[in-house]
Amino acid sequence: MTKFFKNHLFKTTLIIAGVLLSLISCRNDTDSLSYFTINGTVKSNTAQPIENIRIIRNSTDFLLFPDTVFTDSTGKFSVSFSDYYAKKSTFSLKIEDIDSIANGGEFAAQTIQVGFSSSDRVENFNATEYKTIAQKNIDITLLPSEAR
Repeated sequence: MTKFFKNHLFKTTLIIAGVLLSLISCRNDTDSLSYFTINGTVKSNTAQPIENIRIIRNSTDFLLFPDTVFTDSTGKFSVSFSDYYAKKSTFSLKIEDIDSIANGGEFAAQTIQVGFSSSDRVENFNATEYKTIAQKNIDITLLPSEAR
């Protein structure tokens, strides 16, 4: 190889590396994959916890399939999933009573929107896949079917 060719190859490599580094440093971190957790409690309009309520987190552009969890005997639930923070920071939850009166009443289904803001985000420096972890705690009150 001639000295001219080696020198030209070296300069070209430096230019390409510089362009790649500048593109990476200009990336918007809110477009990174984030890990979301929604913790909640479902209660009746008389403030009693309701067990065996189905919580469905609807699908998004990134998450093709919905997630389903159920409340425990104290009315608590937790659903966790990954999505891109900048593209979607509000998620839809459908809440349904699936066992009629076995859990103390027949409750009307409802759909709620759970929005995440910057105050819900916690930086995650230990994981390499996720830029942030966002966590939200919510309380849901279900009304009897006839009251809706």
